[in-house]
Amino acid sequence: ERRKRIAGRVEAASAMRKQMVSSKRKKTEQEGPGSEPVVAPSPEEVKEMVKGCEEAAERGGEDARARLKSLRTVLSMQDDELISYAVGAGAIDVLIKYIRGKCGECILEAAWCITNIATGTLEHTREAMRAAPDLIMLIDSPDPRIQEQCIWALGNMAGEDEECRNTIRANGAITPIMEKLKCRTMEVQKISAWALSNFMRGHDAHVQEFLSLGVGDAVVGIILGQQDVSSSHPAVELMVEAVWLLSILTHNQEHFGTHLCQVGATSRLVQFLNSGVVQLEMPALRCIGNMICGPDEITDHLLSHPACLKQLHAMLRTGNKALMKEASWVLSNVAAGKPTHRAAMMEEGMQKTLFHILQTSHFDIRKEAAFALFHLLHDPAYTQTLFNRELATEFVGLLRAPDPQVVDMALTVAERILATMEGGPRLFEEADGIDALEQLIYANSSEAIVA
Repeated sequence: ERRKRIAGRVEAASAMRKQMVSSKRKKTEQEGPGSEPVVAPSPEEVKEMVKGCEEAAERGGEDARARLKSLRTVLSMQDDELISYAVGAGAIDVLIKYIRGKCGECILEAAWCITNIATGTLEHTREAMRAAPDLIMLIDSPDPRIQEQCIWALGNMAGEDEECRNTIRANGAITPIMEKLKCRTMEVQKISAWALSNFMRGHDAHVQEFLSLGVGDAVVGIILGQQDVSSSHPAVELMVEAVWLLSILTHNQEHFGTHLCQVGATSRLVQFLNSGVVQLEMPALRCIGNMICGPDEITDHLLSHPACLKQLHAMLRTGNKALMKEASWVLSNVAAGKPTHRAAMMEEGMQKTLFHILQTSHFDIRKEAAFALFHLLHDPAYTQTLFNRELATEFVGLLRAPDPQVVDMALTVAERILATMEGGPRLFEEADGIDALEQLIYANSSEAIVA
């Protein structure tokens, strides 16, 4: 039985994805050459800093800004205890007072403090969320730096858990953040894309709601608007965030996938596969994989790009484990589609590379390659060509795999080996297939007894 397998949205595609779309980001200040490292203050010193900020709020001016900057520097350290000291000293109330003030520089520093408080524990984030309504109002500030900082803080809050996300969404954060995807300040666009990705974390991602608000069209505008995606171009970081956001929007969204085909966004995604920027290639690959999980017509459209299969094939040979796994998953779903899709894979010579991966790679990559070969094997046009002793032996070995899906697939192939392959029973025995089956039977019997 051929079927397309949808990748889990909660499971990250790779460690790279976790880094690029991290749930929370602390904002630090670049230290200049020769600057001395900042020594972590004591609880009493942090308390005095908060008190100093509170007293300076009445006076305002440079003194207030300087005191806020000192507090912000402390909160930028990778130490949740320092956040606890500040929150315990009443920092949130003091910072909200500044955020509601009229001094732009003080607002910026206070929002920066809130941003870093929201990178702490759940309790820290919930305390920081008291400032969320004021931060949302400041998204439309005339100062792009304040816009960026407020969105950053809200993105950190959204990265905490479902309850935090829902609370901030209910406060009306999504529409103003989405609108900033269309602004002309690249840093604001970039942080907006990242923040929106955080708002769509978890099982209930509200993707359809975000699409109805126009997030999809705004992201497409970014992707089609930037032509240069070389690693040295300043827009590459924006593009990375935008394509990761698109990878969420394309999950299980067939109508949106069709829309991307119609507006020409798929050409850009295929182009990104050959960008030379690994951080961009991964989310582009995930977008294409998500779309291929949809109707065969979308796969037809993607494969009509001459470079698509060639780039997918090239990714199988990069040596980058994350890209190899993702590309193998994408190709397993291509192979699960129409006969013309499998024909295109065979013409490209994918089967040889997939077999090499099945023989030599780590299990999580071998698994995806095995599914791709399994779908190719089930096409009568290629069974005779592909089904040899070497491939059969590899599939018998998968009977011992630590994955029920893979074992089921291997059992199907084993049945074919025993029923149709010349010398199949002997090959099965020589590959320790009988022992593997006995272990499976014993394991299933043990589970039944326990149950």
